[in-house]
Amino acid sequence: MTSDHTRNDIWYALLDIDREMRYCNEKSRLFEKKQTRIRFALLAVSTTGVITLASELPWFVQAIISAVIGIIVAFDFSRNFGKKSVVLNAITIEYGRLENEWRELWNDVNQDDATEAEIRNKSTELKQRKSIIDALAGDNIDQLDEKLNEKCARETYQVMANEFNVEYTS
Repeated sequence: MTSDHTRNDIWYALLDIDREMRYCNEKSRLFEKKQTRIRFALLAVSTTGVITLASELPWFVQAIISAVIGIIVAFDFSRNFGKKSVVLNAITIEYGRLENEWRELWNDVNQDDATEAEIRNKSTELKQRKSIIDALAGDNIDQLDEKLNEKCARETYQVMANEFNVEYTS
């Protein structure tokens, strides 16, 4: 049998990994949308640039359009939203694998034959693996979006409350 402290530790780790998985998934989708918008803007401005260069517009209008194209291209390359989206998608998958293992560990906690030492050892292993994934995630998230993080936490609590039949109040 495991202690209440260990049970709580496992439960909160399970909630945390689910929240982080949801957060990275949402950030990945947001980065993908930003990438699409930037590329669309680049296409529109480039097309406009080609048309204006072929037209009889004044030189300063052509220079402005060329500068805008350069700024958008530089922004696209410097922010690299596409790569961040791909990396965060892979991180989401890894978080999902860890979440499955945390769920198994949670089920083990509720078994009579589970020992404190076995549970603690597995928990420590999962936390070490998670810390590596957390570092990769942190490298690819510009800054924490508090509203998105809170949204993901609420979703996690609601899903887990329903799944594990516990009471949740927001």
